[in-house]
Amino acid sequence: MNIRRLPGAGHMATMRMLLAVPWMIPSNLFPGLQLIRSIEQEEKNLMMPRPAEEFEREYRIRDEAIVDAHGPEEQAMGWYYYLADRLSFPFEGECQTAKRTSPLRPGEKVEVLAMAREEECEREMFVMVTWRDAELAVPLSQVAPVNADEDTIEAVGDWHYWLKRNYEF
Repeated sequence: MNIRRLPGAGHMATMRMLLAVPWMIPSNLFPGLQLIRSIEQEEKNLMMPRPAEEFEREYRIRDEAIVDAHGPEEQAMGWYYYLADRLSFPFEGECQTAKRTSPLRPGEKVEVLAMAREEECEREMFVMVTWRDAELAVPLSQVAPVNADEDTIEAVGDWHYWLKRNYEF
């Protein structure tokens, strides 16, 4: 692809136009761009279709997890305490998806020890796990309970459902 200056525009205007339309930037000018594009495409491929609405789950989320929550901060804290009350720690979990923010890979088993600190869960719910002799916080969205009690399975399922329905704080 040949990059030409826009008629009557300086180099900065041309660069702004290219950054606004990133697919027009030739990969040979920015070698890391191809990697970024492939990661973005992989993430799009991993996106699951939105699940059908489940009345009982919706009711439980509305009346137990985010009841009386006004605004994103209160919803996050509602979810935090809902999960903290319902999850029976420790339990075995299995990684379901890879995430850039976590070292876990699909299929890996971990011991889920506790909820992460409250301030770490303001945007997403995190749990503390034992992974390769270390304790670290990973997104709960990445972990599915294995050999856990019914309340734990249901509460984690509620959180996964919330995310798959594209709900937000």
